[in-house]
Amino acid sequence: MNKIGYKLVIVMGIAVLLSVLLMGTLGYITSRNIIAERVEGEIFKIVELKATKIENIVSNALNVSITLAKDATLKAWFQGNEQDEQLGNLAKQNMRFRQEEMNYPAVFAANRKTRHFWTTNNRPTDILSEDDPDDSWFFDFLKKGDLLEINVDSNKELDEIYIWINVLMGTIDNPIGIAGVGLPFGETLKNITAHEFGKYGKIWVVTEKGKIQMDEQTKNINANIQDFMPNILFDEFIQGKAKTSIQTYKNSEQGDITFAMSKVANTDSIVIIRVLKEQRLKNILMPYIHKVFLFALLSLILVASIFALLVIINTRILTRLSRAILALGNENFAISLDKKDVKRTDELGDIARGYEITRVKLSDAYHHLTELNISFERFVPKQFLNRIAKKGIEKIQLGEAKNELITILFSDIRSFTRLSEGISPQELLNFMNCYFSRMDQPIQENYGFIDKFIGDAIMALFDRGFSGLEHARDAVLAAIKMQEILVEYKQQCPKLGEIPIKIGIGIHTGQVIIGTVGSHERMSSTVLGDAVNLASRLEGLTKLYHVQIIISSQTYHLLNDDAHFLCRKLDIVTVKGKSKPETIFEVFNSNPKPIRELKQQMLEKYHQGIMQYHLRNWEVAIECFNECLKIYSDDFVSKMYIERCTYFQSNPPPFEWDGISHLNHK
Repeated sequence: MNKIGYKLVIVMGIAVLLSVLLMGTLGYITSRNIIAERVEGEIFKIVELKATKIENIVSNALNVSITLAKDATLKAWFQGNEQDEQLGNLAKQNMRFRQEEMNYPAVFAANRKTRHFWTTNNRPTDILSEDDPDDSWFFDFLKKGDLLEINVDSNKELDEIYIWINVLMGTIDNPIGIAGVGLPFGETLKNITAHEFGKYGKIWVVTEKGKIQMDEQTKNINANIQDFMPNILFDEFIQGKAKTSIQTYKNSEQGDITFAMSKVANTDSIVIIRVLKEQRLKNILMPYIHKVFLFALLSLILVASIFALLVIINTRILTRLSRAILALGNENFAISLDKKDVKRTDELGDIARGYEITRVKLSDAYHHLTELNISFERFVPKQFLNRIAKKGIEKIQLGEAKNELITILFSDIRSFTRLSEGISPQELLNFMNCYFSRMDQPIQENYGFIDKFIGDAIMALFDRGFSGLEHARDAVLAAIKMQEILVEYKQQCPKLGEIPIKIGIGIHTGQVIIGTVGSHERMSSTVLGDAVNLASRLEGLTKLYHVQIIISSQTYHLLNDDAHFLCRKLDIVTVKGKSKPETIFEVFNSNPKPIRELKQQMLEKYHQGIMQYHLRNWEVAIECFNECLKIYSDDFVSKMYIERCTYFQSNPPPFEWDGISHLNHK
């Protein structure tokens, strides 16, 4: 390159650098104005989200409190002045179950007659007195005649602020006592401050009177929020009807300060966020400034290099080459160079011919890789690859793992060995492929995917959403559809129509480990954990209880009493390989309509029988189950409980009998 060429490159480089800096500056000013308008909207959404988190916690605790207040065993024990020791053991066992199931620190019940305050210990922790100011909440609540109340106050013994959920047991005219849940505010809100608002950002939870309930600095708890924000802003929000509000206050030293406030439903708490507006803008825009300067530097280098080439060689072919290469980068392999470019005998001709050879090879390799990926996903679900191969299939490492809460579904064909007799291997293979392809449809439609086929069994996983609520519903809906579609597609598969095929399905929600196992030469994706084993055991229990679908208590509670799902409690069991008891439920939506309607008619009497069974009232339980059989004479579960009760009448269980069925069924 001669001196003129160097000068042209330098001039072009300076021009490009100035252009990029000018465009970056204009872009910064424009972006700053746009972002400034959106910052308030961002803060508004954040404060509503924080308030909603507290509302959800309170709502879940309220559901548990209502369930405990309606507990028939606890009510019967309290009405008997706590004299029945057997009822007491069952009542306290139910309280412990609620506490352990939801991991609540405080689950309680207070008897109006005895004034005993029971938690999950085996003895009353307090005897409530009208003379004790700390016990006034109990007597005040009974006098109000309300069904429930939610309040926030401090616990002097534990030096902690609690959310108390109090629910009336019995009726307003005939109160039995109070049951509920206590949530420590500090533990409940430990993640509420996990948001970056800048150096001067703050977040509080306060009462409607302005008393601070939560602050990152414990010294500020119980202080007044008016010490940290103008009185007029807080007073206007309290007096207003809006759930969420955002206002900006001009400060001569720090500039505009934005306050966002949102009321927490069912409590007297308010979430408040303070953000220094100018500082927030700097935090958002600073990365943009860095990118502008980096882009300017890279642009200078790139343009200077290209311009140097343009000075030396023919600009036309370079332009065509650059466009073709960019197309390759966008996976467009159809753009080829002109024949005259390829036939050139100089270095540019060599480049053109090299490009054409590379384009053809890349096109073939790309299409081959696409087909390979499609085939690979048939063996390893893409949902697995998204977790264990985020950097690409070629980057998969042995031992890649991720811990997640998911819902597992197991299905199995009844008496498959007997069904496969008399069928040739090819016919059996065709039959199974037809069966599996149909079963995959409802699983995919409900956001699940098949992990593996185990002989005639299917293991499917559901993990849509951030909580178990969505994927628990998805799994149960898929199971119902699988049972329904079985009847429909038996007519579409010739061999299937000749075989009286039935399937059992077990569903459980729990923590699992998703990852890779094997060796460096041979590895496989898998899902491990007790949750997988329990789901498999539940599927096996469908044979024992003669039902189509069994779900665990964890999955059942995530259905949140949705009236769409027809469920009934089957038993409390310990399955093979597990010592912890598990309450299991039948979902009978997929039963034929006449059977489904009969089970709904007998449901109330059936659950009465279950309760009497656990209370050891064998004769009453038998009467209840006989009433069930009058409605639906073929109900196997009712017959099973009648046999159990009849046996226990002659062979009473020991005092420590807890109603749990210990099963070794696989």
